[in-house]
Amino acid sequence: MQPQELAKKVRHIQLQSNRLVSSGLSGAYLSVFKGRGIEFDEARPYVPGDDIRDIDWNVTARVGEPYIKRYVEERELTVMLVIDTAASLEFGSDQKSKHEAVTEFAALVAFSAIYNGDKVGVLILRQDSETYIPPRKGQKHGLRIVRELLVPPSSVATEGLAGFVKRALGALKKRRQLASRRSISDGIVFCRQVLRRRSVMFVLSDFIDVEGSKALQSAKKKHDVIAVRVEDPVEKQLPAAGLVALTDPQTGRSRLVDATSKRFRKEFEALRARRISEFESLMRSSKIDTVAVETDKQVVDALLEFLFRRARRSGR
Repeated sequence: MQPQELAKKVRHIQLQSNRLVSSGLSGAYLSVFKGRGIEFDEARPYVPGDDIRDIDWNVTARVGEPYIKRYVEERELTVMLVIDTAASLEFGSDQKSKHEAVTEFAALVAFSAIYNGDKVGVLILRQDSETYIPPRKGQKHGLRIVRELLVPPSSVATEGLAGFVKRALGALKKRRQLASRRSISDGIVFCRQVLRRRSVMFVLSDFIDVEGSKALQSAKKKHDVIAVRVEDPVEKQLPAAGLVALTDPQTGRSRLVDATSKRFRKEFEALRARRISEFESLMRSSKIDTVAVETDKQVVDALLEFLFRRARRSGR
């Protein structure tokens, strides 16, 4: 992507995100993420009616009269965006790839956090490395995050079904070796090392990798984890496009199938339904919230639906 093109896209996302944030998204965000706990403020003299469980025994022993610990709500949050850039996210059957949908969603969360005075950081899991931007505040910081998010996983552009089939056939001749790709599991381990305080962690992926889904369970022990799963319409229902070479973008393995076969289409849809069911079941058992993002629909609607759902559940 050329510098001028990148700058134009960054500006477009900034304007779009700021408009949505200022028109209501910020309020929905604030109603859900308005402080995750309390922190110590000071010790003050005990007065009748105070809870004796709040007595600071160290100060009391030192001054000779009872003092209690005073706490205040911890409003400032740390939001961490963990972005998967697996090769499967390069696919897009229409105008938008899964990677682009992930970028839009992450930008909306980032600017909502910044608008409300929270810190936001990002960890982008690339093929053989990771890009980490520590949590900070400010519009300039948000723009830096967006610039990093816009860097495509590879040089493959958004493509239609014809382009997808062409690339799949080309993969028969040249298979990509991605065994060293940084996984969601690697990202969770990294975040465990750099995030000292409890954070709101959005993990964005298509979650085709089962191990990536399981890795979220360990993150949930310390952080407020939200799994954002992105999907393309073609992954729900394969078009009757005749003979098609389907390629696993992770391994390069290909298989020639008849997409008009009712039996194959039924098996394809059943496999997808089973995978999604297992993912959602794992998230429910781990008490991890999920967001479903579809490339043919408005990304902001998925985010708002999640925020309103969580707000209703918590009674806010």
